[in-house]
Amino acid sequence: VHFHACPYFSTYLWFDRKLTDKQFWARAYNPNDLNCDFYDLSNVYAGYEGRGSLITANCIYCDRALGMSHEEIIGESVRELAEYLPPAKRAKLVHAVVNPIPMAIHCPYPGMEQRRPPTVSPVKDLYLAGDWIGTGIPSCMENACLSGWRAAEAVTEAIGRPKKWSIEIGPDEMRGFSCVVNRLGQFMPFDPVAELLKSRKN
Repeated sequence: VHFHACPYFSTYLWFDRKLTDKQFWARAYNPNDLNCDFYDLSNVYAGYEGRGSLITANCIYCDRALGMSHEEIIGESVRELAEYLPPAKRAKLVHAVVNPIPMAIHCPYPGMEQRRPPTVSPVKDLYLAGDWIGTGIPSCMENACLSGWRAAEAVTEAIGRPKKWSIEIGPDEMRGFSCVVNRLGQFMPFDPVAELLKSRKN
């Protein structure tokens, strides 16, 4: 009951020309924004170098987007893109697709870190893996992979054939502001999800 899904929309925009040589960029936070980051996949995928830009825009947990049509999301995404890349205003949008992803990750409210379960569950012979499992890194694809390797290790350990696959998180991976937030989150004395839901109800 403590985990709440974080919905987002991933918008793909095919253009008739190259708009940038960058692979990835993010917007500085603004509460009126729709998208938070952009990729030009023509600069990521091998063999796409000579094609027009294929832009992916990510709209993560934006209440406003839930009431927008796909056409409106596409239009707003192109507008935001053009703020960084003015040539997008003159480029022809050849094709566009909006992919709704209703349950991407769990919402990272303060206090959620202590709610994330370990790989070895209290149930006999049940091992857990996924981006929501507690490994010391945020909920993401990398966390899902790490928890999968740790679950495999726990299984081989249980059957008497221990094997090591995962790479431990060292001080170089857990430093800076994200490390501070991660550590503080383990000691939050209240349930922020319950408080948020209560405030919305009121």
